[in-house]
Amino acid sequence: MKVNGAKSPPVVLVVEDEALIRMTLVDYLEEAGFTVREADGADVAVKMLTAGEAVDAVVTDVRMPGSMNGLGLISWIRDYCGVIPVIVTSGYVTRDDVRQANATAAVIPKPYAPRDISDLLHTLIRSASYTSAEPAADRYLSCD
Repeated sequence: MKVNGAKSPPVVLVVEDEALIRMTLVDYLEEAGFTVREADGADVAVKMLTAGEAVDAVVTDVRMPGSMNGLGLISWIRDYCGVIPVIVTSGYVTRDDVRQANATAAVIPKPYAPRDISDLLHTLIRSASYTSAEPAADRYLSCD
């Protein structure tokens, strides 16, 4: 929603099964000015996105329980949501793993500093011209 003509904060979906890691990142991103949605796995993230949850960017872990891991999620996003910046965080995955999964995403290895994620999100969203005076729901089609 516009508030006094100000730009709406970017909406970020954080997908991480480790609750403490997720809560720490969510808190930091909120303090950095993002609106944050969270999911404890790729299956939940897909449900949120197919239900019309509009996001400007996604931060996802790779190794998570469920029918899909983080690499599967970013491939799904590419196929059903279009161009949304994605950051993959993992202690086990490399950029080559992401390329082999036929996915496009920035990779930040764990452990990471939440500021690194925040700084990269600002850069990706800005460079992709995702900032707008309109809320995310008005900028993007829902994923289906």
